[in-house]
Amino acid sequence: MGMLWKNLERPGFTRDDTHVLAARTRDDEYGKGHWRVAHVAHGESLLIDDAIRRFYEVSYYRWLAPQPILVDKLCSYRDVMIEGHDVAHDYTGRSLGACWRGDLHDIALRRVVAQLGRRFTGTLQLSLSCAGAPPIVTPTSADLDARWFNPGFVPFYDQRAITGPSMRPPYTIAGSLADFWISNRWLQIRVADAIPQEAV
Repeated sequence: MGMLWKNLERPGFTRDDTHVLAARTRDDEYGKGHWRVAHVAHGESLLIDDAIRRFYEVSYYRWLAPQPILVDKLCSYRDVMIEGHDVAHDYTGRSLGACWRGDLHDIALRRVVAQLGRRFTGTLQLSLSCAGAPPIVTPTSADLDARWFNPGFVPFYDQRAITGPSMRPPYTIAGSLADFWISNRWLQIRVADAIPQEAV
């Protein structure tokens, strides 16, 4: 028996430290297990694990595969991580279910590197901003390289799927992966069972 979910609102861009508070507030308002955050595209709702694989990885793959110079640059680092987050040392095995927003593109980039048959070979670590966060701008070559892999810069592969009006922060590019990720994120509430109880 499946559940029916209704789009309630698009929460837009939120910082990491607001997620726990938001979850508690929604538990109080809608009931624990009666709300969720999903990414909606072409009428299909995807929870975070599937959304990362379907959207993040595909966008990064299509961005990097035809650009070997960028792939070489990425692989010249020891690893990639999100600024302020713990490093995921394994390339493909880290669970995505515990991630609200932050550790998304580092995992996707590792998987794309593996899909391209490449590996990280350097000694420096490349730090990226969170999706939708301002890009890291400091005068080091690593930070300047990070712009090319930031989801606020990388184009989303299916522009028609981005929900309008855009909810992207002003420091991200229209049509970017971050534009999709933020604009297509919906708070959904459970409205009914797909099969009425009296019909069972």
